[in-house]
Amino acid sequence: MSLIKVGIAMSGGVDSTVAASLLQEQGYQVHGFFMMLPLAHLDTQLQRVQEVADTLAVPLTCVDVRHQFSDQVIRYFTDGYRAGQT
Repeated sequence: MSLIKVGIAMSGGVDSTVAASLLQEQGYQVHGFFMMLPLAHLDTQLQRVQEVADTLAVPLTCVDVRHQFSDQVIRYFTDGYRAGQT
């Protein structure tokens, strides 16, 4: 096994799952990261990504960015939209 560690953003979808699997096949130590965003059905998505990580035996770190995303992305967009900047 490689000593090279790779972090990968995981959504539980096909693309990130295949990417993690291919990296493992190539001998990399894969660590998954899941960004918790303020979206509907977050619990379902979190369960799905955890199941994928468990199946691949990939450690998974969940990063809760809901507050920052709302403040720095959503609010920035809506403020710009209201000001006619988009």
